[in-house]
Amino acid sequence: MSYTNLTFERHGSIGLMTFNRPEILNAASKAFIDECIHVYDALRTDHEIRVLIITGSGRAFSAGGDLEEVERTLSDPDQGPIQNWYNNFQRSISDSITKMRSLPQPIIAAVGGLAVGGGLGIALASDLVIAGKSARFSAGFLKIGVSAADGSTYFLSKHIGLKRAAEYIYTGRVFDAEEAERIGIVTKIVPDDELEIEAFKLAQAMIDNSSPFGLQITKELLNKNLDATLESSLLSENMALTLCLNSADGREGRKAFLEKRSPLFTNR
Repeated sequence: MSYTNLTFERHGSIGLMTFNRPEILNAASKAFIDECIHVYDALRTDHEIRVLIITGSGRAFSAGGDLEEVERTLSDPDQGPIQNWYNNFQRSISDSITKMRSLPQPIIAAVGGLAVGGGLGIALASDLVIAGKSARFSAGFLKIGVSAADGSTYFLSKHIGLKRAAEYIYTGRVFDAEEAERIGIVTKIVPDDELEIEAFKLAQAMIDNSSPFGLQITKELLNKNLDATLESSLLSENMALTLCLNSADGREGRKAFLEKRSPLFTNR
């Protein structure tokens, strides 16, 4: 499928999704969100792509929601304005964030420039974040008179703790890549011109050092156990481990280790 708000490329086992509205800092319109959802839905049954990289074109990762479109939606006389906005915009954003977390493939956000509001939400919903030195982050919601959204209250609290998350959300202050790395949002900082290269290196390292099923189910475990008790986490881990041990890739992984060679995984 061809897209108008983003591009999607296949590089072997790595997918690259690039937000492509640089003229408005990759702000998210309803059509933009729908195209993201289309990619996620297609990848759910795609057994060739094992890692997804998300990045933005131009000077931003994403500056959040397209406020001009939000205003047009709220002014639509055909429906009650709030219901129309919620049903046709915000619900789609929530659906997109949920699909990111439930996607079988791990997601690497390669952030250059601004990641504000919903753009920060997308970065937080990704499994790993690599930032260019130009990266700047902000919750930003309260600055425009609305409450925090797009998963920011959930993910920031999980990443950095409740009180620190409250400070970033309540003030909406902008923080740079170095601060984002220090508080645990960003996993690595690289020069801007090496951002995509480093994201591909990380994706390839993940592919080279795991079986397809092992990588997929480990992402599922990380999500499931985020709010679980220790006992239920151990149970989930043990069930998944048993499945992996009894798979063809599990047997190959053990055999390769004992034979001191690289495993040849076949996703079986």
